[in-house]
Amino acid sequence: MSTAYYLLPGARLPEAVAREVIGGAGRNALERIASGLENVSVEQLASGITAPFALCPHHLWFWDIVPRGKTTPAHAAYSWLEDNGPTLGTEIWEVTPCRVSGGKFLGLGEDPLTNSEVDACSPFLRKALARNGFVLQQWDNRWYATRMKDWPVVARPWECEEGRGLDEEALAGDRATAERVMKEAGEALRAAPPVAERRASGRPAPDTVWISGGGRQIRFYPPTLIRAVLSDEPVIRGWAKESGILCQYVGRTSDGTWPREAPPGDVIAVVSDLWKPWLRRDWEAWLHALPGAAEKVERLRKGAEERESGEAVVVCFGRGNSATLTRRTGGLRRRFLGRFGKKAAPGLDWLIDKEGRQ
Repeated sequence: MSTAYYLLPGARLPEAVAREVIGGAGRNALERIASGLENVSVEQLASGITAPFALCPHHLWFWDIVPRGKTTPAHAAYSWLEDNGPTLGTEIWEVTPCRVSGGKFLGLGEDPLTNSEVDACSPFLRKALARNGFVLQQWDNRWYATRMKDWPVVARPWECEEGRGLDEEALAGDRATAERVMKEAGEALRAAPPVAERRASGRPAPDTVWISGGGRQIRFYPPTLIRAVLSDEPVIRGWAKESGILCQYVGRTSDGTWPREAPPGDVIAVVSDLWKPWLRRDWEAWLHALPGAAEKVERLRKGAEERESGEAVVVCFGRGNSATLTRRTGGLRRRFLGRFGKKAAPGLDWLIDKEGRQ
């Protein structure tokens, strides 16, 4: 029997919060997620050069297992492809206009730059980036930047950086260069007329940019042995397709079913319901999302059994780490964890992220 892997980012909580959830209204949903899975193995995933991915360790897990990437995860290159951008031979980065307030990077909320504002701001930003080896690429109201020579920087993905500052995990590699380039690009952007008009009218106005997601589009070889992937995250769907999984076997978790006619073999579903409230440290919203996540796991486990992928592995992620729940030893990821993973007690203690912080 083949295996179905269920990845739950944001499913491990700081100890005080976790114990309150275990002893309260969340217990039933947690037991449904872990139903029949007695063995727990804990693994540290993010450290050193991969520290900027501590808030999205499920990306590290997926990047290692499916495309078997040899670099840090390349986000922008595959977001670009999911935006129907052309295949490029350069390194690709995403350039996000944002604000700094109280030492934290904030987005523009419900009032992002319009297409015409992006058009008017692009010449200012293009010059600043060109001085640092980047070529600005505009795609509707989004900015990317390409470069022939790899930039020696690893940056926290924007969806994880929003609401946070320049802490020790935000940047790895040549941190000083990264900060300087972002500062210069931000100064150029502030000089653009649309930004000045926003400031004058009291609308959210960007005063800097966050450059992240750097990497190249890679034709991964040999093709993955994973047969189907479900995820509501575009970057994960992009990685799955580039790994050799046919497009019709890559779908959205929110659709609730495995792709029809997917060949026999191991499959992966990423259930991201808990991730966004976890990133915001909104524990009330996290608890509200928990029953829906449990229902998705239950429904997909039933569907996996019907396609003879009934052996279940649930991987719950905290800050830079994972807790893998299995029924028995053996299988792709569990063989690895049997050698390097740290065993944890059964029950619901897997929810407690003792090493994590929020």
